Amino acid sequence: MSALTTSLWLLSASVLASAAVSALVLRHVVIERRWLAARSATLDRWGDSNKPHSGGVAFTACALAAGAVAVALWGAEPGFVGVLLSIALASVFGIADELLTLSPPAKLALQGVVSAVLVSTIGPIFGGVVGVLLTVLWLVALLNALNMFDNTDGAAGTTALIVSVGLACSAALAGRLDYLLLCGAYIGSLLAFLRYNLYPSRVFMGDIGSFQLAAFLGGAVLQLSWAGAAERPLLDQALQGSLVFLVLFLDVALVCAYRIHLGRSPFRGDTNHLSHLLIEQLRDPRRWTAVLGLVTAALVAVHLLLAHGSLSGTPRAVVLLLAWGLPATALAAAYRRGLRARRDHRRLRDEAA
Repeated sequence: MSALTTSLWLLSASVLASAAVSALVLRHVVIERRWLAARSATLDRWGDSNKPHSGGVAFTACALAAGAVAVALWGAEPGFVGVLLSIALASVFGIADELLTLSPPAKLALQGVVSAVLVSTIGPIFGGVVGVLLTVLWLVALLNALNMFDNTDGAAGTTALIVSVGLACSAALAGRLDYLLLCGAYIGSLLAFLRYNLYPSRVFMGDIGSFQLAAFLGGAVLQLSWAGAAERPLLDQALQGSLVFLVLFLDVALVCAYRIHLGRSPFRGDTNHLSHLLIEQLRDPRRWTAVLGLVTAALVAVHLLLAHGSLSGTPRAVVLLLAWGLPATALAAAYRRGLRARRDHRRLRDEAA
């Protein structure tokens, strides 16, 4: 059996098994038993605290089961074990946050612990203390970005699903069957989850889902894609490694800048995210999910080309700049239009009153 055939069979089995298990967990444990459905609406960034916020528990179960199988079959490679440990820790911290509503400093500290586990097992983006600190900061930023992006139906799940598919391709190209099995587990879980999370949703992934997804995606990108660019300039590494998370990082930058502009804490949730404003302009949450999926798929495709292709020199620099510049400019412009439309609507409403 060829390596490609083996990879396809392995990925298919992992996706199907995880999708089946996740569907059962989501339907019979999370939705019917309404686990973690009672939270204060004033603290809820989705606007409906009556839905369960624990869909991510299905991710944890499937990911750790797939990880255990991978370790049993192919051994305990330190970086892979570190990713599994970070997934488990992030899941525990996510449940703690859902139950206790942790303060921003406490969240940052726990995210630092998860990031430190990944850096200590996979390694930093480059050597020295500065490299370690920058890698930890990048991972903490990703943990916060995905958590904050989980603010509308299907947004975080769609992004994570498409990036996971891209990472499965990277794992297959690198011959990392352990990561391929783990990627398959997340792809299957996310497919089952999106059945209940796309508009109109019945469940949210919650912090248990967003934290562990960020830990998995960040660790996998570091080991599968970023590591292969170690000989390139640091800026090239950063732009390539972060490309698949462009929408997440842009959303955080825009909403935090706007909150600071209004004199508010950047950590206080609101409905001024990119998703909220784009949904208002597109007038249908499903349209935003489709646009988000297309943009993310394009970014993943370019990331794979840069990580595993032979582009170098000026062509590579041009592709990197265009891949970052075009979607960032378009989405930032749409964000500004959304803010202006809100202000105009508010002014007209006040004048009518």
